[in-house]
Amino acid sequence: MARQWTAAQLAAMNTRGRTLLVSAAAGSGKTATLTERIIRRLTDPENPGDISRMLIVTFTRAAAAELRERISGALNDAIAAHPDSRHLQEQLLRLGAAHICTIDAFCMEPLRTHFAEAGLPASFRIADEAELAPLCGRVMDDLIDTFYRKYAPESRPGDTVFSMLEGNDFADLCDALTPARRDDGLPDALRGLYEKLLTYPDGLEQLKNEAAELRAGSQTDFLCTRTGAPLRAHKDEFCSSARAFYREALDSFATDEKAAKAWGAAFAYESDFIDRLSAADSYAAIQTCLRSFEQVKLGALRGQTPEQEARKERRTGYVDEIKKSLRDKWFSADPEAVAADMRRMARMCEVLYDFLTAYDREITAEKHRRGICDFTDNRRNLLRLLCNPDGSPSSVAAEYRESFDEVYIDEYQDVDAVQDAIFRLIGGNRRFMVGDIKQSIYAFRGADPSVFAGYRRALPPLDLSAQTDGASEDNGGRSIFMSDNFRCDEPVIRVTNGICGHLFRACPDSIGYRAEDDLGFSKRVPAGYVSPRVQIDLLYSEKEDAGDPDQTEADKAARDPEFTHIANRIAELLRGGACLADGSPVRPGDIAVLLRSKTHFRELTAALAAAGIPVGCGELEEADAGQDLLHGADMCYLVNLLRVLDNPDRDVPLAEVLRAPYPGFSLEDLMTVRAAGAGSLYGGLCALASTADGTGTEAEPARRAADFVRWLEGYRTLCFTLPAEGILRLLRQDGHVAARTGQAFLYLYDTARTVRTGSFTGVYDFIRYFERKLETTVSAPVGNDGKSGGYVSVMSIHKSKGLEFPVVFVAQCGARTAGGHRSPDMVFDPTCGLGMKLFSRADHRKYTTLPFRTVSLAVARHEREDDMRVLYVAMTRARERLYITGTGRQTLPPSFPAGDRYAALSCGRYMDWVTAAWQAHPELAAYGDLNLLPVASILPCEPLSHAVADTDTADERTRATCAYYRRLAESLPTPTPVEALLRSLPTKVPASRMVADMVDKCVYFSSDLPVGDEGKLPDSERGFGGCDPRTTDAVRESIRLLRAAGTDEFELLLAESRKPTAAERGTAMHLFLQFCDYDRVCADGADAELARLQDAGYLNARTAAILDRDAIRRFFASRFFAEVRRASVVRREFRFARFVPLASLTREPTLREALGDRTLYVQGSVDLLCEYPDGRITVADYKTDRISRAERDDPTLLAARLTDEYGSQLEQYAAAVREIYGRAPDRILIYSVPLGEALEIHLPPV
Repeated sequence: MARQWTAAQLAAMNTRGRTLLVSAAAGSGKTATLTERIIRRLTDPENPGDISRMLIVTFTRAAAAELRERISGALNDAIAAHPDSRHLQEQLLRLGAAHICTIDAFCMEPLRTHFAEAGLPASFRIADEAELAPLCGRVMDDLIDTFYRKYAPESRPGDTVFSMLEGNDFADLCDALTPARRDDGLPDALRGLYEKLLTYPDGLEQLKNEAAELRAGSQTDFLCTRTGAPLRAHKDEFCSSARAFYREALDSFATDEKAAKAWGAAFAYESDFIDRLSAADSYAAIQTCLRSFEQVKLGALRGQTPEQEARKERRTGYVDEIKKSLRDKWFSADPEAVAADMRRMARMCEVLYDFLTAYDREITAEKHRRGICDFTDNRRNLLRLLCNPDGSPSSVAAEYRESFDEVYIDEYQDVDAVQDAIFRLIGGNRRFMVGDIKQSIYAFRGADPSVFAGYRRALPPLDLSAQTDGASEDNGGRSIFMSDNFRCDEPVIRVTNGICGHLFRACPDSIGYRAEDDLGFSKRVPAGYVSPRVQIDLLYSEKEDAGDPDQTEADKAARDPEFTHIANRIAELLRGGACLADGSPVRPGDIAVLLRSKTHFRELTAALAAAGIPVGCGELEEADAGQDLLHGADMCYLVNLLRVLDNPDRDVPLAEVLRAPYPGFSLEDLMTVRAAGAGSLYGGLCALASTADGTGTEAEPARRAADFVRWLEGYRTLCFTLPAEGILRLLRQDGHVAARTGQAFLYLYDTARTVRTGSFTGVYDFIRYFERKLETTVSAPVGNDGKSGGYVSVMSIHKSKGLEFPVVFVAQCGARTAGGHRSPDMVFDPTCGLGMKLFSRADHRKYTTLPFRTVSLAVARHEREDDMRVLYVAMTRARERLYITGTGRQTLPPSFPAGDRYAALSCGRYMDWVTAAWQAHPELAAYGDLNLLPVASILPCEPLSHAVADTDTADERTRATCAYYRRLAESLPTPTPVEALLRSLPTKVPASRMVADMVDKCVYFSSDLPVGDEGKLPDSERGFGGCDPRTTDAVRESIRLLRAAGTDEFELLLAESRKPTAAERGTAMHLFLQFCDYDRVCADGADAELARLQDAGYLNARTAAILDRDAIRRFFASRFFAEVRRASVVRREFRFARFVPLASLTREPTLREALGDRTLYVQGSVDLLCEYPDGRITVADYKTDRISRAERDDPTLLAARLTDEYGSQLEQYAAAVREIYGRAPDRILIYSVPLGEALEIHLPPV
């Protein structure tokens, strides 16, 4: 049956020709709607779209892969319905190369293409924090020293070192930002502010603007400034909340004579005071008003009702706010002192701007020199590339705007201002932005929900009753609300609307909650199914339980009554036979427990495990596995081995390596080594090795020492010429190396590959880098997706976003929400600027300024709004059963009306919000229960022994299999040197891998025979430091490297889904030119031939999608192809095989003698061989290598480079032709695909 779409979904699918903002609530079918819109565009019978002209951006690679898979499935269904549609088949072919990617992946593409215009090195790469941190730290430290001297007063005779601090604005800034008990906080504070500012389009210029704002603000009333705006808003919100409370209370006194007599006078005075405070509109006036406040004591009122108790508690809160907060904190400063602080802060902003712009220049230059950048750099570089200095779109922006007919961006509530500017420049009025402001919970990662909120305010709602098919004459942007929820049961919907709607209405600017934002219950449920009620469990304790004095903190946490209660609830579900909507019983895998913080993951999982409940915490397991990976025994051994290769005189790493299975030294052996010689442990090892021919008791340790020294020195010699990844590749093939398999080695090798990109990185540089990484990285990613596998899932609320579970527990709602990670001395908010503490040189202390407090207030309010959204995300993960648990008081805190911003933001716990909304909306009692449970009644339940899953069986089988093969490998005898030589000789190699003197370039050995001039390498072929790289001690170790050169194991192990590489595009071009029918191409065109080849199975969908159509057209229009058409015989992929003496591949006489008459089996295939009527033979090879502008202008330069790189390969082709045809080819050509022409290659005579 065809799916029934809602009116909002249909409008989102069919409306075109204008920017659309789709506010898609949780469970509203956002991804399905997005996919259907794309499919409808592609299958439009009148104006079909092209997937290659769509930009589809998501926030994660997993989401991009899922969307691509959905589009592929929908296209396959459409092709099944319309098998003759050539357009649909082409769209499926192009899907593999379609622009469906993450934001960061998309940013890389224009920068790679236009790196010169962006001022970037051609081979720039993304660096991680372990590489950036020391670089940024060094640049920062150098600049701090420079700026201390720059701002110091001119020196005079008799000055001391402290004289440079007097009148030194930079020194004052540093003292203000340096923590009192730490001396390393200054660089962190400066870099944190730098990175924060770069997430906004104005970047560092905001500091210059802030200085001007502060200086101007010092001349006016503080509350009229941008910095004072949060305080004015806080005062106004307090007055609004208090006025409504006092009016309601006084109205109630009209019918309550006893309360009016006891409390009426105090309430009336305070109500009048609130009116006067509300009318005061300047800092000085408010200050005067607050100083006039005199608290009136309440009269005695016996037999208070719960309502009166709540009213009294709220009144106490308002009075405390007036006295302790407004009067004694916010409005206690002298206005003149505040103005002076603002002027001083303006100067500090100017100094900050001077310093950070210098830092930006230095760090950018250093990054460019190293060819590295980070994701923030990429976004800003792309923005500069797309935007002219005057703000207009650049030519590159116009180019990309022409390339895309539509731009789709998912999760738009999580973009920042820079990303929004990028999409605005590229997408214009063709953007389709999907998101939900209520689910914007990643502000700590740089997300800016105000961007989405701004579009919600600016774009009017679309008229759903109007005709939405096709483009509209009015192309102004519109917004669409998709609020129908197809995920959650009705009780979950109603309770979520009641609680979160109550809170969100207090955030008109940041969320702008409307009636359309309420979730609509649209889920189909089976007939007769009764949805479970939502359970809110508030655990209270009348007095503090001292507990067992011998109990550890871990024991206390593990026996947390809330965690025990959750375990009891889950056990009840599993033991009691609770069923889901489809009739199946609730299983552990159906349940998730969500926490705001990861702090108590271990305690919660311990409590569940104690109840016999299968439990898994993907985030905790991933962190533990990552720690084991980085700091486990395998990684320690590998890092120590690299340390020894770098410097064997480091005793501790060498001792660790010597204790490994190879060389297998015992503690007694190490004592023998230490006694063998003075100095370092390695000196003793070498001394012991020199006695290897002795017959004493040290004979066996000496033999092993000599063998290990030879082995180690061989690799140390290789370190002069090979990068770290090359050394690791060789170690992977060496059976002597422990831990050469497994995740630790792969992670180390992959890290070396990443660092190697763009520049040579030897073992010395790499081990320094990796040691820093071990210090700064807690754990490594191990690919744990956190999905449940037959156990209860414990995860953070942030991790749960995008997931759903039949049963959800939202736990620890009684815990106080944690504030953000801010510098204790400086805060920044884009709406009110920079706030900081100042340093008084006269008093030798730093002090808190009013601007610092007001900006901190603004940041805290934003964080509280984030917490509201986090609660909404948690509640909407539940499909059927929702439990909200937390600790608190037996007496519920007083409620507050919807829209009371002051009261809502004053709450510090989720449970305060939940109970306040519950009391304000009595209709919620029809859908759930608020349960007040004494802690004393929470006792551990009987463990569920039957629920423990046997999940270790497969792992045990795997471990047993690995142990068997390990024992089998260890039982094999160690080959003798002669056997190792014979085994290590290469037997075959492809012609494309052949290079001149390849044995000399790969083989490293030492010989007692002197090396003559003919055996020496020319200077151009010498390695690092100009030395001959062939000077190691064993021929058998050398020839093994020849085989290692062809190892593809790592590429297979480390391969991952990614956009097509240059090599993959080159392979695709070769396959097309190999199989295409020349006559068909000339008659029907390349696209038709491409479709034929795919239908016939010669090319797969990915290969066809990544083919460069322009390059194909250039080939068939070239003079080279015209010459090919004149040939009488054309052979493509002409295969050959021949034997080449290994001795001919070396100049070294000693090695030539050792190789004897052994041969190398060479296989290859000539891309194109043409025989002409006059007997001429031409050999051609296709090359897709990139070419420079100079080579394009002067093809002789290109011919020279290609001859140098591929001459040996072409010599093998020529030799094969000579052996087969009896004569050499007349011409040897390389067809350069980027150039579109063939170049003749002149090889030296044989």
